[in-house]
Amino acid sequence: MNSKKDIQDSIGRLLKVTNQIFETYINNSLKEINLTSSQIGILVFLCYKRKNNIDVNQIDIQKKFKLSNPTVSGILDRLEEKKFIKRINNGRSNKIIITDDGMNLLDSGYDKVKMIEEKIIYALSNKEKSELVRLLVKIIENNRIGDDFCDKKIS
Repeated sequence: MNSKKDIQDSIGRLLKVTNQIFETYINNSLKEINLTSSQIGILVFLCYKRKNNIDVNQIDIQKKFKLSNPTVSGILDRLEEKKFIKRINNGRSNKIIITDDGMNLLDSGYDKVKMIEEKIIYALSNKEKSELVRLLVKIIENNRIGDDFCDKKIS
């Protein structure tokens, strides 16, 4: 690694590979309860909002997960078919709420995700795990890497 560009490419690649490992493990593990990592992520978000009495619409989900409208619509359609969410028309948009079935399913899905996370990072000491979390949060919260980039939607 001779330049900053080499280091940045390497970090980007390492983050991407790490994410792919998580996604693969999570999606394979969640198959038995018929969920994907994207679906469980949205259910966790809706659960948190429900517990805090905060209304959520599709645009809130798009912004939170940096996903396009069609991508979120597809995920919500599948969650609604499975009866894990409900859409309630409130005029201009739909309020999206997690159902009791969704809350119950989330309990088992969340436990699986935590177990997978532990398997993936088992080789790290507690200090290293804390440092990894600290660094990842710092990267995520650093909005100076380019607001134009951060505002892009992922499809």
